[in-house]
Order: sequence, then C-alpha cells, then structure tokens
Amino acid sequence: MFRHWFASSAVRKHQSGAMRSPLALSLEARMMFDGAVAATVADTAASPGADHPAAQDKTPTDSSSHDTLAAAPTASSDQRHEVVFVDSKVANYQQLVASLKPGTEVVVLDGNKDGLQQIAQYLNGRTGIDAIHILSHGEEGEVHLGNTVLSADNLASKASQLSAIGDSLDADGDILLYGCDVAKGSGEVLLQQLSALTRADVAASTDRTGAAALGGNWTLEAHTGSIETQRPWASDSGPDYADLLALPSANQSLGDIYWTNNTGGNTVDGFTLSESTGAVRESSPGSIYFSSSSVADGNGNYYYQLTWTADNVDLGKFDLDGLVIQCFGGSMTNYQLDVSAISGGATVTQSFTFSGAQGPLTVNIDSSMFNDISGFTLRVTNLNGSTSVANMDLQQVLLTDLKGPNADPVLGGLNGRTASFTEDSGPTLIDAAGLATVSDSDSANFDGGQLRVAITSGQQSLEDVLGIRNQGTGAGQISVSGANISYGGVLIGTYTGGSGGSNLVVTFNSVATAAAAQALVRNLTYVNSNGLDPNTSARTISVTVSDGDGGTSAASNVTLSVIATNDAPMLAPANNVIGYTENAAAVALSPTLTLVDDGSSFQKATVTISDLRVGDSLTVGSPGAFATSYNSATGVLTITGGGSAAALQAVLRSVSFSSSSDDPTFGGPIPPGRSTSWSPTALALTPTPPSSRWRSPPSTTRRPCPAALTPGWVPAKTPAPRPSRSAACWPALPTPTSMAPPAESP
Repeated sequence: MFRHWFASSAVRKHQSGAMRSPLALSLEARMMFDGAVAATVADTAASPGADHPAAQDKTPTDSSSHDTLAAAPTASSDQRHEVVFVDSKVANYQQLVASLKPGTEVVVLDGNKDGLQQIAQYLNGRTGIDAIHILSHGEEGEVHLGNTVLSADNLASKASQLSAIGDSLDADGDILLYGCDVAKGSGEVLLQQLSALTRADVAASTDRTGAAALGGNWTLEAHTGSIETQRPWASDSGPDYADLLALPSANQSLGDIYWTNNTGGNTVDGFTLSESTGAVRESSPGSIYFSSSSVADGNGNYYYQLTWTADNVDLGKFDLDGLVIQCFGGSMTNYQLDVSAISGGATVTQSFTFSGAQGPLTVNIDSSMFNDISGFTLRVTNLNGSTSVANMDLQQVLLTDLKGPNADPVLGGLNGRTASFTEDSGPTLIDAAGLATVSDSDSANFDGGQLRVAITSGQQSLEDVLGIRNQGTGAGQISVSGANISYGGVLIGTYTGGSGGSNLVVTFNSVATAAAAQALVRNLTYVNSNGLDPNTSARTISVTVSDGDGGTSAASNVTLSVIATNDAPMLAPANNVIGYTENAAAVALSPTLTLVDDGSSFQKATVTISDLRVGDSLTVGSPGAFATSYNSATGVLTITGGGSAAALQAVLRSVSFSSSSDDPTFGGPIPPGRSTSWSPTALALTPTPPSSRWRSPPSTTRRPCPAALTPGWVPAKTPAPRPSRSAACWPALPTPTSMAPPAESP
C-alpha cells in the first residue's frame, strides 16, 4: 500500500538566506485524485487494470477539471439504486471495481483527502438511494476513508456530514461497510452511532474482509436494524480479489521516504510528530525543521528534540536505516545528535557529534539496532552549554521493511464444538474430533506467544483439571516432560497452571510454529478429579493462541459436559471385630457403621451369614420404614422398602446376631468394596465362653484341637474324658458372614 504513496524524489534545494521558506519535498504517487470520480462498472470494466481515465497523469497539485463531480447514472423506477464508494488506497482496488454487478454506480475516492467529505459532496442533493456500499480499509472500531478515520470517538464532530449522507437514502436505506474488523469489539458502538446519525441500517464485519486465502470473507456479521441489501458482487462467490481490506499486512521495502500534508504542523503521512518544550517545529506545508529555540536539562545541556511515531493508521513497524539533516541560519559547532527507539522491548540509542556550517549531514544509522520499531526520537544537544544559534532541517529519512499492523493468528475448527467427560474415566480430549487448525498469514514468529486455555463458565476449581496429552516423541506428536512441551521431540515451550482454578498457559519459544501450536491444541485435555460425586454443570472451555508479534486469535469456545456414574454404595468400617457369648443376648454387628452413596434412595439391602449353623439368627432392632425378613435356611436377612441413605444406615446399625445353637461357629458381616461387583472382606466375630456352663481347658497354650474334641468346649455335665494339660486347645475361630451391598432405587 505504501508503494501508492511514496516514491523517491530529489531533495529540494534550500532557498538562499538565513531565513528561508520551509523545505518542500514532493510526493509522487502512482495515482492521485483531486475529488471523487464516478463511473459505472461498464465504464471501468473495459480497462480494469488502469487507473480511472480522469485521474491519469495528474499530480497532487493539479487542480484542473475535477471540482465538478461526474454526473450519476439514472435508474429506472423498478430498479434498486445503490452507490459503491471505493477508497483508492485499497490495494488493487480495480479488481474490486471489475467484480461489481454490471451497471453499478461506483465512485473512486481520493485516498489523500477526506473520504467522508467526498462522499457527502457526491451525494449532495441526491435522494431515494437504496444502499451505500463503502469499500475501504478498516480495523477494530474504525473506518478509514482517504486521510480520515471514523471512530466512535469522533463521529459527533462529523454529525452534519453523516446527516447529509443519510438524507440521500430512502426510508429503508442501508449502509454497508466492507473493511476488516470494523464491527469487532468497540466497533459495535461505532455501528450504533453511525446508524443514529444517518438514520440508516448499518452493517459491517467483525473479522477479516477480503480474500479467503488470507483468512478473509465477504460476510458482514454485525448490523443494526434490518438489512435488505444484497452483496454488490456479480458473482455469488464474491469478488475476484487477492488482498484484504485491512491495514498493510505484508512487508514492503522502499527507498527514501518523504513527507507531505504537514499543513497543520502535526502530522505526516502515517506518522505523528511531537516536539519537546524547547523546540519549535515549523508548520509550513511540506517542511519539518527546528528553529533556534532550546531549553536546558538538569545537567545544563541545551537541547531540543523531535519524536516521530507511526500512528497505526498506515503502518505498524519499520526499520530506521538512515537520516540526512542540514544546518541553516547559522553554524552548529560542537553539537550532539542522539537517536533512540524501542527495539525488541529494549531502548537502543546511537549518538553522533558534529560541527560545521550550513550543509547536509548524513547520519549513518546502525540498521541492526533499529529494527521493528514503531517510532524514534531525535535529540539535538548544544554541548557549548548555550542556546542554539542555528536551525536544523530534516532533509531525508530512510525507512525500510515497513510492516502493517500484525495480523492475528487464526484458530479454526474448534469454536462451537462439544466434548464430554465420564466420571472415573481418564482425561478426555477437548478437541475430540481432532479438527482444530492454527494459521498465521503474515508471520511464522511464535516466540513469546502463548496458548491459553480457560474455563470461563461452570468452573469447579476443586475438581477441574486442564492438561496436555503426552502423545509421544514421533514426528507431529506432542510430548510432556515436567513443565516442558515438545513437538516431534523438539522443545517448543513450557506450561503452567491448569488446576485449582488457574488457566493452563503454554509459553512458546523461538522454535514453535503454527503447526506445533495446532498439534498442541489437538492434545489439550480435561479430567475431573472428584471420583465420588462430580459437579455435572456444563463447562465452557475457551482457547486462544497468540503469536510472537502480539497478535491474538479470537477465542474458540468448547462446551464440555460432565457425566456422573451411579457408584456402588460404600459401607465402613471395612473390618470389624465383635465378641459373642453363646446363648447370650444378641450383639450388634456394626453399631457405628456408615453408609456412603451419591444416590438419594434405596430399595433393598441384604445381610448374609456364611458357614451358617442351625440356630443362627439375624434381627433388626429399628427397621423404621423398611420391611425385614430373615431366612433361617439360608442365613440371609433381607431389608426392603424405600428410604434415604441415612435411614438405611440406621437400620443396618441395628442388625444383631444371636444363636441358640450349642455349637456356635459363626461369622460377621462382610463390608463391600467400592465397586459395582461385590468383593467381600471378612469381619470376624470372636466367641467368648461363659463362666458357668462351660469350663476352660486346663492349658492356655494355643494349639489345634483333636478332631474328637471339636468344637473345643466341653460341657461340665457331659461325662467325657478330661483332656490333659498337654492336650488342651482353644475353640475354632468363627466362619465369616457377609453383608450384601444395598440396592438403590432407579
């Protein structure tokens, strides 16, 4: 785009005399318009590659014949009447004109003048227009028309022009703004204000507008009111256009750059200039120079300075490669010139000392220092310790490798997708389909960029864990080692966070590429650490990618569902030891038992005695709302009905064991493991012999009893041989019982 504005020209010679007219540096442009030029598409399509005939061979100062605008074509009463305005600053704008529908009224705006004023002037006195299409550069919340920028901040000052434009529209008139990112972010307010001031329905784009190969499209995603107007292109697929309607996004190398349009004393094309308190910057057209005023700093040095800054309207960054300055109106003996800028996040400075009378001085800038800067400052210090007696003129500034504002990386194929996680399963991929893509149209630099993953809604900080799948070290694979992330076995960055409510952030190094970032997005994972009762609210997971030039993609949001499973109830303690005295009162099996479950209702539970003996019995002391029955033939106590976990817990705590048998080999309940299948664990019940009816063996030595003496206790009234001390034994240990898991209600 700069190639349309800047071209080399000879440096203008100074006028004689100490005080002369300011330096005038011409600007030769390939195309210039003194006013808006109208034609129909049929006219321009005949030679789409050429500039408009009325503008050929004109210079910025040629003022002949274009003050009167070309007459607009008429339209029949049954046709829609639409006007298309095209900013001549748009790269290859002729391609856009040639792609319009035949018969369209098209107006090419002078890119070096106020585009809004040109539109208002062209439409003055017109009425009944159905739609106005404007094809120009844009960025978030801004429309660029010639040398004018429209934003929500300055629309009020342009209300009269906008109202006049609105007067040309019919009652249902539309204004369609084709430019990159105009309606993005703050652009929503811009559209609302434009609609109010023009009384028209307004539409604009929230993303790139232009060639699909560069990430653009021709859809106007945002609008106010009802838009009845169709797109102006002859083809349904849009124009045959290879660029974007954005500020410059490709690097361009130029020769010497000169400045014009400095009549207000404050700007040059694409830049803003500001001077120190002690400097006077002359404001005559076509000149930039200091007069002989200066102030002293804290060290007694007299100086003045000029700061030259890209204003982000026409370029983003550039390299400073050279300067030519000239002294006039006196000599500049024992002076120092300091050139400083911010490059790579650090301040760089180069200093020069010079002495001499009038004449040009070439400043040999070290181009390796002043790379990718957005501005620089010139400070001139009189080392004599006095005010300046001469003036300094900037004759030449050499800027190369101009770059437009950085194009954001694009994260595609992920936004709006869904994923799910099932309780107790392993980590699930956020990009379950593996369709995410990452691209960056203007840069391969991801050094210092980041991948950020955040749960923006439904987050449970104590449960949610974001992570990265350790896929492998093969080609195209992502691997994780500690905090290090590698792609194809090569380190591409490090990560932090992901749990405890913190975002997962991967910071890329200089090796990272768009392909590596894409593979990383496809390996992002989610897992829920709550294996008992996870919160099942839907989570919104937001993913963004930023490059090393400061651009950040639009957020891609994935909706993730958490699916809980019906866990088996848990009984605790897992093991319990109780004692029972034969023919004594029933003893509670587990009076402090706890029942844990994520359900709310139970319908059945069972308690089973294994190795059942005749006379064994299980009873329930407090059945509550449950019904109980005991089968003495199987040793199974069945509890049925309906109730909560707490109610069933109270019933189970009241289950008691007793036996009327004189041969009581018995066991205890078997608490469940936490699984859907039952895995019993023995709960032993240790028998206690009575003191009256049974006598103990004469020895306390534990040893197996002879088979004839089983079960090991000899009734006092039974005439049986008395064992010797050496033959004494203890009774056999009891056989376990089991407690089946409660059955839950559906």
